[in-house]
Amino acid sequence: MADEVQAKDKPLKRGRARQPAHSSSSTQTLPTQVPLPLIVSAPLSQGKWTHRKHFIEIAIAALALVVPFIGTYYHEERETERQAQAAIAASQLQLRISRDQLAPSLLPSIVKGSRKERESALLILSSAAPDLAKQISINLERNAQTPQEKQLAQEVKQPSNQASEDQEFSQHLERARVYQRFQLYPQADREYILASEINSSRIKVDSAKLKVAKSLYASDKWNEAARLFDEMFGDAASH
Repeated sequence: MADEVQAKDKPLKRGRARQPAHSSSSTQTLPTQVPLPLIVSAPLSQGKWTHRKHFIEIAIAALALVVPFIGTYYHEERETERQAQAAIAASQLQLRISRDQLAPSLLPSIVKGSRKERESALLILSSAAPDLAKQISINLERNAQTPQEKQLAQEVKQPSNQASEDQEFSQHLERARVYQRFQLYPQADREYILASEINSSRIKVDSAKLKVAKSLYASDKWNEAARLFDEMFGDAASH
């Protein structure tokens, strides 16, 4: 009993109560945490923009150098093409003048000559100026008073048609070689191709070489194609 009384009289030791981890007794507010990815991504984004800006500056500087060069190249090519076309026009004018001078010299034989003289004059005219010869043959056939005159008109018409094709072929071939001389190879190739499509009695081209040359042109190998076209027509003319 004495022990129990003594125990009651002895003050109890009070320990500090352990607060739970989720206790709100602390008055301090923790700072809001920023998600880590946002903190890390900001410098990376800035770095990407800096790199992109640097790339754009380089591209602008390159364009500043390239654009004037392209403009100069285009201007020079256009000037070269004008020179080539002027050379072609001058050649065609000279040829036209020669034909125009030939026609009046043949007209007396055509109008007043004998049948043999008229026939010879018309055949010469059909070769030099086929369009004019065809017109004369049409008028001659329309106004023919004898079977011989009608037959002569028919004889002139056929060589005139063939001469027209030959002249068209020659014109394309001449343009092609002028363009090639001025190093305008795509234009030269196109004229060579047009010449190859005409049924000229003067030249029969090698179909295998023609196929290769067209393939080179289609592959943008214009210089090689022009050389092969020129070689092909030169070989055909020599036979």
